[in-house]
Amino acid sequence: MAPTVSVPIYQTIYRLGTQYAAYRLIIAFSLIIIFFITLKNQPDQYIYPSIYFYSTAVFTVLAALQMMLLKLFPHGVNHQFLGFFIVDIPFLSLLFFSMHGPNLAISILFVITVFAANFLLSRNKALLITLASVITIIYQQFFASFFDFSNLNNISNSALLAFLFFAVYGLGQIAINRFNVLESLNTHQALELFKLQNINRYILEQIEVGYLVLDENCKIIVSNPAACLLLGISPLYAHEQYNLSTFQPDLFEIIKNAVMQDGERFQFQSHQSAYHVDIRVQKLIVPQQALTLLVLEDSQKINQKVQQLKLGGVSKSMLKKSRLNFDKIEKCK
Repeated sequence: MAPTVSVPIYQTIYRLGTQYAAYRLIIAFSLIIIFFITLKNQPDQYIYPSIYFYSTAVFTVLAALQMMLLKLFPHGVNHQFLGFFIVDIPFLSLLFFSMHGPNLAISILFVITVFAANFLLSRNKALLITLASVITIIYQQFFASFFDFSNLNNISNSALLAFLFFAVYGLGQIAINRFNVLESLNTHQALELFKLQNINRYILEQIEVGYLVLDENCKIIVSNPAACLLLGISPLYAHEQYNLSTFQPDLFEIIKNAVMQDGERFQFQSHQSAYHVDIRVQKLIVPQQALTLLVLEDSQKINQKVQQLKLGGVSKSMLKKSRLNFDKIEKCK
């Protein structure tokens, strides 16, 4: 593929390339085994058995070396993938030649090679591999027909196989375009989700209210710096998951020995913290999990807010009375 693809797409293509490299090696060993099995039983199947065997042996060695290079040097994969097909096309062509014309098994291998080129190479390179496959199939039989008229029967089969190559190329391009669209959509959704997670993290980090999410074993799933500050926990552990019993045993004992109800509030003090904390319990509805949210606030700040509200209420009452007295005086005048 083009080198400008995103990291997730690059990783996917590299994984497909390693799988194709392993497939080539398996095919090479399988062809050698099949050759020795069928050579005695069906000797007429191979017109040039020596060419078949030596080309398969050389291909096995090259496939093993290319697979090792791909594992050791995973950065220059574009050229390595192209090297796969530069080796595959001549090898399959030699198999065709040694078997005296199109063979169903080798034809399937040729089709798989053309289809794989659509995923591992760019559009133009995949088309080049398709054209090279067509040329090796058609012209091999065409030039051979000048010397052996029996090859004329294979030209029509080769032409049909060439048409199949173009069809596979077209289907491969449709598949890879669909794959790119889905991969781009997945990448876009992952980026949006990452942005949303960052926004939520910034809110939790900057808000003065502490939030602590516990599972049924009192393991902290989510916490924010305000919660750690109110509980006397070092900010170092603000983004880590840990057991509440280890870092705040006083609160753990209260939660462990009491049955917390949704909406319940209680006051909490600990020798680890200088704050008097007001804690509100909220049960979270999460599939396949029993989570509890503890909302922590400084009781002193809550009292200050209450006093401010009371003072505001008294001020409004006094202002209302002053307006009534002023209205009475105006009426008397």
